[in-house]
Parts: sequence; C-alpha cells; structure tokens
Amino acid sequence: MLFIRSIHERYPSAKVCLLNSPVFDGESRKKLDSWLEFITRQANAELAGNSIAYYTFKKVYNSGCTGHPSIDDHEGIANELIPFYRSITGW
Repeated sequence: MLFIRSIHERYPSAKVCLLNSPVFDGESRKKLDSWLEFITRQANAELAGNSIAYYTFKKVYNSGCTGHPSIDDHEGIANELIPFYRSITGW
C-alpha cells in the first residue's frame, strides 16, 4: 500500500495497474490473486476512487526455459494486456 500511496501522492491522476504473474499456477496463483484483489479494494477505498485496477491473466505462460515465458507466450501476454490497458487508458 505504501508504494501505491506514494505514486498517488506524486501523480494523483495516474492509473495504477496491479497484475498477477503470468507464470504462476495453482496455489501460488490463488494466493497472489487473493492478495492483489485485497490490495486493489483497500487502495481504492483509501484513495477514494477507482484509480487502481487489477488484472489476472487468463492463461499460464511458462513454456519457455526454466518456466519462464517463451516468445509465443510473450505474444499471448501482450494479446491479453493490450485490451486491458486500452480499457483503462482509452488508447
């Protein structure tokens, strides 16, 4: 929260987007989602607005080397994030 609060104090009109990890799966992903959803609700309540957005990836992208995203995974990540950011920014 401290990091989000400091961004909001310096840039009050900025949109902050919290993302879960595209490589996490299973229980790790559930825990991360739970915490990020909680932080999003708390931040929007504290900052009196909806300037904090949260996105959870629809797929897991970890088919590259040692569980990292491959080139194709990165394309999938971009294809998921572009509409999300467009909806947030109006770009």
